[in-house]
Amino acid sequence: MAQRIAIYVIGVLLLALGVVLNTKCFLGVSTTNSVPFVISKISTMSLGTACTVVYLADVLFQCIIYRKIKIKVILQFPFSFVFGWIVDFYNKFIIITNPNMTMKITLLVLAILCIAVGISMVVNMDFVPNPPDGGVQALSSITNLPFGRAKWLYDGIMLAITVVISMMTTGKIIGIGIGTVVAFFTIGNIIHFINKRFGAWFRSIYDKESQALKS
Repeated sequence: MAQRIAIYVIGVLLLALGVVLNTKCFLGVSTTNSVPFVISKISTMSLGTACTVVYLADVLFQCIIYRKIKIKVILQFPFSFVFGWIVDFYNKFIIITNPNMTMKITLLVLAILCIAVGISMVVNMDFVPNPPDGGVQALSSITNLPFGRAKWLYDGIMLAITVVISMMTTGKIIGIGIGTVVAFFTIGNIIHFINKRFGAWFRSIYDKESQALKS
């Protein structure tokens, strides 16, 4: 159990780090992070608090769709607050101002890698899912779309919400750029690569821990 928990925790920490680095590159944030980012920019909320608010909305969406109590859904409530705190912790100490283009690209690459690796570790350890991923699963259940296509639909919805909020409050689009496009087409592919390359190792850890609990 200890190894599985350690991988899960590291995954959460990498995911939060990726979220923060993504906002520091000034090239556009990923679609999943776009709504928390724009909310933090137009309000007094910190980035972490905005993440918590959006994640809680994802959890409520799942509760409405499933219409029953699921432990893994309920546990996403405390996860949302802890994740928001971690994001604010990183954001407090990672201060980057006026980066040049090389630094922007480097930050974008690091952000994409951290997000992809973090998601892969969290999902494969199968404890409490990241609320956006839980939201995609719920969306998949009501649309009968496979997870991959439901993810595209979810990202499209998040992007549309970001554009609407931005235009209504500032008259311009906030947080969307070339980095958004790059993240959109690379994060999923990197996750697929990681799962293909290390999926057997992840499964062996999960199966070993599951057997230990049954014995």
